[in-house]
Amino acid sequence: MISKVPRILLFALSCVLLSAVTATALESAPKTYVSDRANVIDPPHEQLLIAMLQELEQKTGARIVVLTVDTADGQDIQEFAFERADQWKFGTKQTSASVLLVVAIKDKKYWTEVGYDWEGVLPDGLVGQIGRERLAPRFKENLYSLGLYETTAVLAQTIAEDRGITLSGMPELRSTRRGVGNIGRLVFLLIMLAVVFGGSRRR
Repeated sequence: MISKVPRILLFALSCVLLSAVTATALESAPKTYVSDRANVIDPPHEQLLIAMLQELEQKTGARIVVLTVDTADGQDIQEFAFERADQWKFGTKQTSASVLLVVAIKDKKYWTEVGYDWEGVLPDGLVGQIGRERLAPRFKENLYSLGLYETTAVLAQTIAEDRGITLSGMPELRSTRRGVGNIGRLVFLLIMLAVVFGGSRRR
């Protein structure tokens, strides 16, 4: 009877571990470049994204995948993105995505996970800047499709320029920075000159 106890405990422990592994199993990898599971990307932008990312992969070998979800269910968005970037495999060679852009709509969180081979082209600082300039402002206006399209376009263009190739049909992206602009800088310069020379005359 005593010898059976460890076996029972071992069986119970195995069941618990199996349940934990099953619970944390990830959903299947997207079949295409855009997986809009939160249903926030309109059809025209989705078609533009797929065409752009397909051309990018054909010309550079870099695969960018865009994923939207309703929520990360309390999981840290960086960890959420990393798990999928690490485990999902794509194409006949079953390789990881070069870049995985994840957005959790209800959480109001996003993360861009860059593969090791592309960190030199898309370092953390640049990726963070692109998100702040392109994604965040559009999301504040609830322009999810436009924000994702512009952000992905900048990421794709950065890779294309590094590889010395041209992508067709790229959008002309206006700056989202709220700066003073060229006119504002000119006015500021004129004011400073007036102050300097005005002060010289008084002396």
